[in-house]
Amino acid sequence: MRQLVRYIKADVMKTRRLGVRRAHGLVPAGTAAVFLTYYAFAPWNPVSKLEAYFQVLGVALPILLGVFSAIAVEQETASGGLQNMLSVPCRAVSFISKLLQLLVFEAAAIFMASAMFGAGNICLLGRTEAGFWVYWMAGMVLFVSSISLYTWHLFLSLRFGKGISVGLGIMESLVSALLLTGLGTYIWVYVPCAWISRFPGLYLQKYLGILDPISEVRGKTAAAVCVGFTILSLLAGVLWFSRWDGRKIND
Repeated sequence: MRQLVRYIKADVMKTRRLGVRRAHGLVPAGTAAVFLTYYAFAPWNPVSKLEAYFQVLGVALPILLGVFSAIAVEQETASGGLQNMLSVPCRAVSFISKLLQLLVFEAAAIFMASAMFGAGNICLLGRTEAGFWVYWMAGMVLFVSSISLYTWHLFLSLRFGKGISVGLGIMESLVSALLLTGLGTYIWVYVPCAWISRFPGLYLQKYLGILDPISEVRGKTAAAVCVGFTILSLLAGVLWFSRWDGRKIND
């Protein structure tokens, strides 16, 4: 455990000169500000406004995950050809440390976006349909459902480079948006990139008492699939990196 903590501290220190920290603060702040400004004049149903905000976060998240994981791996590649991660006694700890660093930044950004939007919605716009903690919980649902995606993007960035990770992130965002329509009614349950745009909305509907029984059953099925896939993804990532010998810099 101490070794893992040291690795995490080292990984965080490596980001001081990168724009990753600032991006994780500016992106959620800017997103919340834009939506609050628009919602101040938009004649939408208040519940639809809540759902739409977290759906947009879920749709945009795959692209950001692909970019941030690529940046983290490129930084490691530039500082020693990934040898700082591969030459340690326990590679599993190195992989977990890098993943946890990315997840901590992501969690901070999501909770900031949720908190700022919730505070603005309640205090500035006077919307009281949901308490402040509901926004936090919706953010938590969004974060947990994205863990498997971040694991796979880290793997792709390490194994194939930034192009694959960013390209797949763009494709996942498009698929996620598409599956919010009627086309995804039956299949979104089994598509990881659709979970992050669907789960927060289901949570909000459940809290507000407007979730229909069929959607609730699908949500429970999707949650079980998500938990299983997340656990398998984490195990697969750790086992793969423990046996991986690295790649050529020009791969």
